[in-house]
Amino acid sequence: MNEIDPPPKEPDSDEPPRLQAEKGEPARPHEQLAEEIRERLLRLEGLSRLYPESVGAAAFGDGTAIKNQFNMPQGGRIYHADGDITIGSPGHEQRPEPIPLTEDELARLDPEYLVVTETLTTLAEAMQPGRVHGLAGPLGSGRTTLALAALARFGTRPRVVTLPGVTDPRRLRLADVKAETGYLIDASDADWTRSKNQAVFQHLTHLATQAKSAFVVLLSERAHLTPVQRSTYVVSHVPPHAIRVFERCLAYGLRDQSRFEADRQARRLAEHQRIREELDSDTRPREAYALAMSVLNRLRQGRDLDEVINEVCDERPSRLRERAQSLLAPGPAASATQAKESIYRRSFVLALAVLDGKSMVTITSATLRLAEKVDVERDGPFVESTWSPFDETLSGWLEYAHAEDDHQDEGTERRIRLRVPALIPMILDVAWHNHPTLREPLTDWLSDLTEDEDTQVRIAAAQAIGKLAGYDYTAIDEEFIQPWVRAYRVAGHRLAAWALEAAAQEARFAPRVRKRLQAWARGTLPQRSVAVRAYATSLGLLDIGDTLSGLRGIAATARADLRTEAARAMAELSLGGAHREIVRELADWARAGNTGLRTAAVEAMLRLAVATRDHEPHRPLLLGMLVEGEAVEGGARVRAEIMQLWRNALADQGGRAWPAFGAWARHADTDPGLAPLLGDFVAGLGADPRLRRALRFYLSWWRDRVISTATANTFLAYLDRRSP
Repeated sequence: MNEIDPPPKEPDSDEPPRLQAEKGEPARPHEQLAEEIRERLLRLEGLSRLYPESVGAAAFGDGTAIKNQFNMPQGGRIYHADGDITIGSPGHEQRPEPIPLTEDELARLDPEYLVVTETLTTLAEAMQPGRVHGLAGPLGSGRTTLALAALARFGTRPRVVTLPGVTDPRRLRLADVKAETGYLIDASDADWTRSKNQAVFQHLTHLATQAKSAFVVLLSERAHLTPVQRSTYVVSHVPPHAIRVFERCLAYGLRDQSRFEADRQARRLAEHQRIREELDSDTRPREAYALAMSVLNRLRQGRDLDEVINEVCDERPSRLRERAQSLLAPGPAASATQAKESIYRRSFVLALAVLDGKSMVTITSATLRLAEKVDVERDGPFVESTWSPFDETLSGWLEYAHAEDDHQDEGTERRIRLRVPALIPMILDVAWHNHPTLREPLTDWLSDLTEDEDTQVRIAAAQAIGKLAGYDYTAIDEEFIQPWVRAYRVAGHRLAAWALEAAAQEARFAPRVRKRLQAWARGTLPQRSVAVRAYATSLGLLDIGDTLSGLRGIAATARADLRTEAARAMAELSLGGAHREIVRELADWARAGNTGLRTAAVEAMLRLAVATRDHEPHRPLLLGMLVEGEAVEGGARVRAEIMQLWRNALADQGGRAWPAFGAWARHADTDPGLAPLLGDFVAGLGADPRLRRALRFYLSWWRDRVISTATANTFLAYLDRRSP
């Protein structure tokens, strides 16, 4: 990508008085919150279509414990593993943070559920204190599973740790390593492996010897290794047969049954003729694992075995590509009429790939517009045709595209979906790479969709543009992202944020997107507007330290519109899992001498005070943190930070936070056990004389209106107990 350095930040006095707001933007706070929730759900739904969740992400893909690490300020980390997010302890120096395997992940490495190969036996027997081994082999061949399984056999009790993000193992210090622990470093793409690297192995050996630990380093087939290294350090990985991997994965997935029954069913499934045809000697273990997980997920739905197996086999990447190629192939056109029909059918397929799940009217209208653009691009002289649009029928398009109309009841909106959602990204991939004449009409059509009045259409179009950026980042950046970022239209800034979020789902683009946002957060008004909206998406978690620094600078501005978006971003990041760090940062804003930061903290609190987590939908996130803080170390600090946020919000002259605080008080009616905690919290807030008077007024007013008399009297008693 040809990165363009942003121009110096423009002073507010030289900027236009305001950004060009979107038409029809809701003005009432509850309507804004509802629209934000809707946007979040639409974004996540769209991303799940363009980037179907890897079935290996739940536990082991290439045998890897899939965990995402996000950088935190002062060297802390957020770790995301299997949906649970925890925050690492911040330190003064940003050090590599080990992630230990859980008990469940270790159970997956039991020999009963593995294909025991000669390589595994050799590596496991070599796991001695002070030893370092490299494991060389291709991606997707089961190296990680094998390495973890060998490390799990090291020491008197299994303690296995992964070290994500360690690009240079020489940064590791003795303090980073614990005794009788096996460490895995994935150096498959590390630069140091492609040159003389004896010093790296010597450093790891020193650490392993001093700490009485062991290391396994994953290496690609391109690693530069001397004959001595190959004989001393490195084991060549021989992948296990895919059928056996498939069977053992099924046995693990069926472990809730008896061992005999799990083995019997796994063996029966592995012997199915269709499975045998799919998993040949060239199939990598990663693909076998993915197939096994797909079979398990659908069998648990009570579906027929043969139907499930045929379906999952048809959805393998190679099969999906063949189907996408077939759907987009022009086909024989003996006449101009047939050529026209082919254009409309293929346009319908492409429209579905972008707008899957939308209404029949939306998709068919988009199909017609795309077909017109594709038709203009056709090579050769124009040929008269007797074809008419009336010749086309929805049923014919549905049959051709293998799509379905989910219309059931009269009066309900008809929506159209591909029967195989996994086809969506493959259709876009094939269209871009195999049909160059489609690129211009496709991007022109997507540009039109980004101007649609329907938010869900705009989001879908922007995310498809982001997906295309994975195929040609520079071209998409020049045609879409940069024009959006240079303009003063908020609508374009939101499109840029949605597109960049989709592009960053490709791991290789995430770092460059993060760097652009870091620069834009200090750039021109439009750039800051894009950055603050992008930080409200999953992009904000790419590097939470950069994000909070950028949002602090944006929130400190005199511009109310950017402050509001910064507050929204903070709330969204909290719901994304960084709630502890966000609360800490917002408490700093609330104490700041900058009016913009204090105001942004109020607006963020208005959202956070009512925001709930999926697993606890009836209790506000911050109230849950307050309750949980009573039983954990550092709870006093969390309590003080939440109290600081409430003090700042309740002191707001508009009185906007009082209804939310009343809602908190109501929780003591439904859960009397909260009364002492909330009563003590009320008393703490009342330490401020002005706030104590306001609390007394509202508690008296709410009695029998918002909360019960008993709860109101309890809180008033706590307030009086702390009164001077």
